Amino acid sequence: MLINSPLTVGDIFDKIFKLIGKTYSKSLLIGAIILLPAGIILYFGVNEFFSMFKDFPTDGQEIDPDEIFEYFGFFKSIGLYSLSILLFSLATLVVTMGVIIIGCREVDENPISYYESLSETFSNKSLRLLRFYLLIFLVVAAVMVIAFIFMAISFAVDFILLKVFGVLSIITGYCVVIYLAILWSFGPVAIGYENLNVIDSFKRSAQLVRGNWWRVFGIIFLFSVLAQFALSLVTTPLSFIVFWDFFVEMFSLIGSNPADFEPTEMFKDLFASMGGRFTIIMVISSIANLVVTPLIYVVLYFDLKIRKKNSMKIITPKISLMILILTRYPNSKI
Repeated sequence: MLINSPLTVGDIFDKIFKLIGKTYSKSLLIGAIILLPAGIILYFGVNEFFSMFKDFPTDGQEIDPDEIFEYFGFFKSIGLYSLSILLFSLATLVVTMGVIIIGCREVDENPISYYESLSETFSNKSLRLLRFYLLIFLVVAAVMVIAFIFMAISFAVDFILLKVFGVLSIITGYCVVIYLAILWSFGPVAIGYENLNVIDSFKRSAQLVRGNWWRVFGIIFLFSVLAQFALSLVTTPLSFIVFWDFFVEMFSLIGSNPADFEPTEMFKDLFASMGGRFTIIMVISSIANLVVTPLIYVVLYFDLKIRKKNSMKIITPKISLMILILTRYPNSKI
């Protein structure tokens, strides 16, 4: 599946579709091995988080001073929930790197075995990917903090033009974040395919995107929407299945006499049961999403490489011609 010439949007769609067909079994294996254990931890964390609302006092209910220490368990639930979310996020990064490696090897027509794919996935490339996203987070946080500081200062002064400047600073901050996100969007592929370090992956991505920013932005936006739409075709029916008894319970209450049940306690019980359901949807949708989305960037990466290579072939003869003219006619003006 070598990419030897620049791709049109239709070609990109075709290549992505074919690449998914060649890599989905290995990608699903990696996703299952890594995300299912993380998903089990997430299940308990999210379930614990939702269940704690069942113990919250209702309006007008007094808290017994002897039971006040029991409410410190809320902090434990929040901590477990946060830790499970963090572990699951790290697992998705590892799977992302694995899918990128598998996809790049397929494009290179050098397919990777199941064992190799697992070995490469758990290599230091995943650690570099983590550092890559940590740096992006710090840059994005710095940009938005500066923007909000400008806005806070402008709104503290009773001057309309400064307030406009404050709003513009927020808009500018979001625009800068979007620009950098596209500019650096191929850093993970550069790490997975070219085995670059974190800083060089930023440079490599910027080199490929520069001059093609709007094209890359449009294609990523288009294919991300299409991927999410396709994913919704799977997750929406699944959501109805997982939440079926929840919906049945809710619809059974329509037209019921409120005197026959305690609404507050009933809704607390229903809400407490939603944690595990959300986790099931989240894990399945994450695996399905990771099988597809990284491959969009893989195909675009190779397309941009070809485009940059072809542009250098055009520029190089022009430079050589200029050198030849200057050598033969040193007094000539170009």
